[in-house]
Amino acid sequence: MDFLKTLLIYMGLTVVSTVQEGPLPQDVPTPTLAPTAVVEVATEVPEQLMVFATEVPTEVPITPAPYPTITPNLSYANLEAGDRGKNVRKLQERLIELGYLPEGEADGAYGEKTRQAVKQFQRNNGLTADGVAGDATQTFLYQYEYVVSNFPAIPATPPPPTPTPTLQSQQTAVPTVPGSVPEADAQLNLTRVENAAVVMLDGGLPLTVTRVEGDELKAYYPRVYLDVDGRRVVSFSDLCAAISGWALTCHDDGSADFSGAGYGLHFTFKGDEVTVTLGDETIPLTKGDVLRETADGKVTELFVTEDFLKNALHASVIWDADEETLMLDVPDRSVKQDND
Repeated sequence: MDFLKTLLIYMGLTVVSTVQEGPLPQDVPTPTLAPTAVVEVATEVPEQLMVFATEVPTEVPITPAPYPTITPNLSYANLEAGDRGKNVRKLQERLIELGYLPEGEADGAYGEKTRQAVKQFQRNNGLTADGVAGDATQTFLYQYEYVVSNFPAIPATPPPPTPTPTLQSQQTAVPTVPGSVPEADAQLNLTRVENAAVVMLDGGLPLTVTRVEGDELKAYYPRVYLDVDGRRVVSFSDLCAAISGWALTCHDDGSADFSGAGYGLHFTFKGDEVTVTLGDETIPLTKGDVLRETADGKVTELFVTEDFLKNALHASVIWDADEETLMLDVPDRSVKQDND
C-alpha cells in the first residue's frame, strides 16, 4: 500500500517537472497595420501653366498694304484749260489710249472735254480732281504701270435683251441702252454736228449712250444737230438714256411723258402742232422747239432745241465752239421745292 502511494507520488512529480521544463508559449505578436500612404494633392498651378491658362492671346493688328505712291516727275510742266501745243496733244492721245477721251479728240487744244477727262482720270487714280494735268497727274499718266483706265467691263457673251413689260396703260419705256443710234429723219431738216459732246456742269466726263455690238460694248455721245435756222438741237431721247434719273416714256396714242430733275412733262402732238405741259402749266414754245420721229403713229425719237431746255427745264446751256461741247446744267426742281 505504501509502495503504491509512493509510486503515484513519484509519477505525479515527474509529470509536473516535465511540464515546468517545457518551453513557455510565446506571445502572439499583435499584427501592425502598414502606414496609410498620404497623397498630397497640389493646390497651386505651376506658374508656366498659369500663363497659358489665364492669358488671352492678344489680336495682332493687321497693317494694310500701303497705297502705291509715285514720286512726281518735276520735269512735267502744268497743262490746263486754254493751253495748246504738242504737249497737250500728247496728253490727249494718252487719255484716248486709256478710254478717257474718244478717238479723234487729240487736237492739241486743252478745252472743256479734255479738262473733264483729266478730272475723271484723277478721280479714278486717287489724285486731286482739279482738271489740271500737273506733274503728279502726268507721272501717273505716263509712268505708272498700274494706271486705272476708263474702259467699261465687256461681257464675254452679251446677255439677251430683257423684254420691256407692257403695262395696262400700254406704255413702253424708251430703253436705257438703245439697240442702235439712228440718224434723224431727213424730213426733220437736221444736220448732224459730228463729235459734238454734252457735259453736265456738275462735273464728270461727256455724257454717253451705250449699246452692244457683237461682243463689244460701245459708247456714243448724245446726238447734236443744227436745224435750218442754225439752232442747236439735241436728241432728247439720248439725253434721257444718258442721264441718271431721267426717263422718257412714249405711248401708243402718240403722246409722251418725261420725268427727271423734279419735272414731269407731258408731250401731246396734233399734226405738226405740239403742246408741252407741266401739271396745269403750258410751256411756251417756238415752232421747231420739239421735233419727233414716229413709227405706226407712235413717237420713237424726240429732239429739242436749246431754247426748249431753257424754258421747260430752266436749264443753263453754254456752247463751247472750240471743243464743240454743249455744257448743260439743269437745277433739281424737287430740291428747290423742298427749300421753299
